[in-house]
Amino acid sequence: MEYKINVEDHYETPSLIRKGSYSNVYKVQHKSSKLFRAMEIISKARLTIQDDDKKFLKELQILIGTTGHPNLVKILEYFTEDDTISSLQSL
Repeated sequence: MEYKINVEDHYETPSLIRKGSYSNVYKVQHKSSKLFRAMEIISKARLTIQDDDKKFLKELQILIGTTGHPNLVKILEYFTEDDTISSLQSL
């Protein structure tokens, strides 16, 4: 499920879990459900020409539809903004 809105409208209290070359991962809390999730924020500027953001978003959509595979991360939802793509995963 893709939303073109501000992530801060739905999640609060970011706490850095991991800082990487292409993305940072934060522990966030969903405002309405109060559930904690991992949010990976990927810089669109860091995506290479080969891995453009449209291709990357298609891969996210595929992961959202995949359930129960032990070797795949379960993506719950994602947000796109001008400079970033944020994917939400359960902790």
